[in-house]
Amino acid sequence: MLERKIGKLNIKKLGEIIKIARNKLNLTLSDLSRISDISEIELWLLENGRIKNPKWVFLFSIIYIFISYSLMRMV
Repeated sequence: MLERKIGKLNIKKLGEIIKIARNKLNLTLSDLSRISDISEIELWLLENGRIKNPKWVFLFSIIYIFISYSLMRMV
């Protein structure tokens, strides 16, 4: 049986992607915090690679918001 190795999540790269997406949508940390119900400090820590094991619920919430805002801008 073949085993697949699961790579580690690159937290720093993930944070950079979140920051870029947030800026492209013209959202401040404060905006994203208010919409996502995630504190500004937690978002800042995530964007700067300081949270080693981010909560998946945070990530799903952020992704959902980015997709929603992107779709709204297309209309």
